[in-house]
Amino acid sequence: MGNIPTKNVKFMELLEKAIADDVLIVIMTQCYQGEVNDVYETGRYLVEKGAVLAYDMTMECIFAKLSYLIGK
Repeated sequence: MGNIPTKNVKFMELLEKAIADDVLIVIMTQCYQGEVNDVYETGRYLVEKGAVLAYDMTMECIFAKLSYLIGK
């Protein structure tokens, strides 16, 4: 299981600060198939803080879409 370590307080504080500073945090999976969602504690916690779920997007898809959005 590749969940973000929510018990790591310093890491979670770092993510929360980044989100508060308007850094876009995208939660994605490293698996070839599958998706991320906010059903479990980790995803739900970060989404509540302002992170974005990538669902089933590949790294290349995320990169292309973020490149477009940042260019706008």
